[in-house]
Amino acid sequence: MEVKQETRLASQDELPQEIDDPLRTDPERVEEAAQAIRQIVKSASSQFWEANVQATKPKSRLVRTITFFASTWVVFFAIISAFTVLVGWYEYEVRPLHSVERIAREQKQADAEKEMGDYYVDLGNKLLNVGEAKAARAQFKEALDLDPLNVEAQMGDLKCELFESVEQEHFDLAIIQPKLNKLANERPGDTHVYAFRGTVNYLAYKPDRALWNYKRAVSYEDSNAYAYDGMATIYYEKGEFDKSVEMSKRAHDIAPRNPTYKHNYANALYASGNDEEAIRQYKGVTLLDVQFIWAYHDLGQLYRLTGKLRRSQWYYEQFIDLLEDEEVRSLEKNQGGAGFTTGSDSYPVYLAETPEQRYYAYYSIALTAYLRGHTEEAASYVSKAEDIQIDPYIESEIKRLMEYDITLLKEKQKQFEARADGFRSTFL
Repeated sequence: MEVKQETRLASQDELPQEIDDPLRTDPERVEEAAQAIRQIVKSASSQFWEANVQATKPKSRLVRTITFFASTWVVFFAIISAFTVLVGWYEYEVRPLHSVERIAREQKQADAEKEMGDYYVDLGNKLLNVGEAKAARAQFKEALDLDPLNVEAQMGDLKCELFESVEQEHFDLAIIQPKLNKLANERPGDTHVYAFRGTVNYLAYKPDRALWNYKRAVSYEDSNAYAYDGMATIYYEKGEFDKSVEMSKRAHDIAPRNPTYKHNYANALYASGNDEEAIRQYKGVTLLDVQFIWAYHDLGQLYRLTGKLRRSQWYYEQFIDLLEDEEVRSLEKNQGGAGFTTGSDSYPVYLAETPEQRYYAYYSIALTAYLRGHTEEAASYVSKAEDIQIDPYIESEIKRLMEYDITLLKEKQKQFEARADGFRSTFL
């Protein structure tokens, strides 16, 4: 029992002295423990890194060289690139930002081409607004040369093709009408499509449908002079001359230098009884285009109705000279026939061919010469008319037209009544 007791006491004496040290506080003990831990970690870390360096240290100069290049390749690449740029700049005058500048120039050129393409398309549409399909097509072609994928230019070119076939009346109604209807569905609000449909309906003798399409065209684009002129023609043929004057004036105001629109405006003024303004517009046509044949005929008619016989005869002479000039007569603006009113209660007279037109021109100048007292000169003009071979029915229609001209003259110029009746009894 005694031995065991000594052993227990010896074990207690072996415990660390600080545990039994009553003078040390808990924070002091914690601080000492932390210091001991840090010392252990520091010692272990140093030993770890030394061992790691020794393990990874290259065993030869080649390996060390490869390792060096592998770790510094970015620096070498930058040095070589800079050297290449300097050589290119010095030897070939290629600036460091040359590629960036080239891309900027190409982008600027692309933007300029797009702007120019839009300009050509806009100009083409404006030309279509005044019925100039051939000139418009040239503008759309210019836009397509800059950008073959320009959708608006492609559509403009297609519309020009349709327009030209409509204007020249080289179309099959069964083919072109579905095309225009399809375009109208695909492009709602396209003023040109409705204007072309109006002309197709007019040529198909459907004036009311034509009028509806023309009205739709101008509702989408108020500057569509072609559609206004189409409406003016329909109102003229219906005898609604006030409306014809209104519509033709709108077309003329949009395109005042277009001789066709100016001529149609003058015709409407003439039909509505505004002779002086009609003369002014007809003279404007001859100033814009000295080869516009029918303006000379109309001036001959109006100057006779206003009592200015010398001027009347001069313009008739110019008209006949132009009619007999094959080159002038072959111009597109002088193609086609001409219609003449014979009053509200009778059908107009339509002269489609040049011989018929010349026949009427000779009779008209003969009447003016007779009114001036130049009887023999009047007879020579009538003789020239009779030498022209025309259809007997057309001849009778021209005589009917001359009867109307004389009746109108007598209403406006009472002083010519006796001589006008003398011409009728002598030559008609």
